[in-house]
Amino acid sequence: MIKAILLDLDGVIADSEKMRTQYVQKVMRRTFRISIPDRFFDNLFGVKDSEIIERIFARYRIIAPIDEIIVNKKKDLVPMYKNVRMFPGAEAFIKNASKKYKLAVCSSSWRAYVHVFLKSHGLERHFKAVLGREDVTKRKPHPEIYLKAAKKLNVKPPECVVIEDSVVGVEAAKRAGMRCIAVLNSYPLSKLRKADLIVKGLQEREKILSYVCSL
Repeated sequence: MIKAILLDLDGVIADSEKMRTQYVQKVMRRTFRISIPDRFFDNLFGVKDSEIIERIFARYRIIAPIDEIIVNKKKDLVPMYKNVRMFPGAEAFIKNASKKYKLAVCSSSWRAYVHVFLKSHGLERHFKAVLGREDVTKRKPHPEIYLKAAKKLNVKPPECVVIEDSVVGVEAAKRAGMRCIAVLNSYPLSKLRKADLIVKGLQEREKILSYVCSL
């Protein structure tokens, strides 16, 4: 029987990927006077910030301290998460699911992003745990974040369902021994076939909860 639902933030609850991409593009224009096309960020959902910056530096032959840019990005993005919108159906899903299941956010972003976003939308009280990148030593597709969330919620991995939007997220969930539902907010269906169920998004609340209840 399923006792907990673990959700990624960016790409599942928060429609933040475009904002994050635009921020990186802005920093590159301001700092290095280069324009990064939108297509450069294709298939980079779930990839850590430092790796994205490394790829940009390699492509444009930039030599500069990556850490400084990452620190500034964290500082600048925290307040920006106040204005990030939710995906359709996210609020209703969270409020409904929290009545029966323990909920946790398991994000590759900093925990501060998660808290600011949840607080701005009045959703903090629905989550029993929030885990971010500072809570793990190994990032997705490693299962560490999901295993830690299960432990924090006092449930076993098979008693958890994960909702993810990225390829690495789905892999992390499966490696943790959990069922995984994938939403089509970031990747096409063809990339997410390892998930146990694929839906358009959290607006398909009844379909998701019916599946979870059947396990």
